[in-house]
Parts: sequence; structure tokens; C-alpha cells
Amino acid sequence: MNVYRSTFQNFSESLRDIAQESSKTRIFRTRRPHVGEDVERYFSRAVAIPISPNPDHIRNYVEMRLDRDVEPEAMSKGLRVNIVRAILEKLSNV
Repeated sequence: MNVYRSTFQNFSESLRDIAQESSKTRIFRTRRPHVGEDVERYFSRAVAIPISPNPDHIRNYVEMRLDRDVEPEAMSKGLRVNIVRAILEKLSNV
């Protein structure tokens, strides 16, 4: 068993035990898509609310951060466009 799986298993079992002992306990937990099966294994009654990033919001955030660059002259317009494009392409794979 790898370290992630062992840690996740211990953590999930602890949360499940807490939730079972106290019926009023509510747990808000976020997760990456690749751990979905693990979460469902321990929390079969969990309510899943899928969310996805808004590309326009991500674009605005990245552009705002690029505007704060301490050396703006070091970045060409082409590089800036490529940075934003690369991030949005990665986002579409999430």
C-alpha cells in the first residue's frame, strides 16, 4: 500500500467514525477527480456536488497576476498569450 492510500484510508476512516458517532456532524470535503472512488468507498451516503472552473474567471485571474509581474518588460505579448493559453488548455483537461 502506498503512503497516499494508507494516509487517505486512515483519515477517511477517522472521519467516517466521527460522522457515525454523531448524527449531527456534517463534513465538507473537497477532492480531485482521481480520488472519487476512494471517497465513495468510505462515504457511501455522501452528497456530491460537482463543480468545475469557469475558464473566463481563470483567464481573468491569470491576466491579473501577469499584470502584477515585477518585470513586465521581460514578457512579450506572445509569451503572455502562450502562458494564458497553456493554463486554459490544462484547465480543459481537469
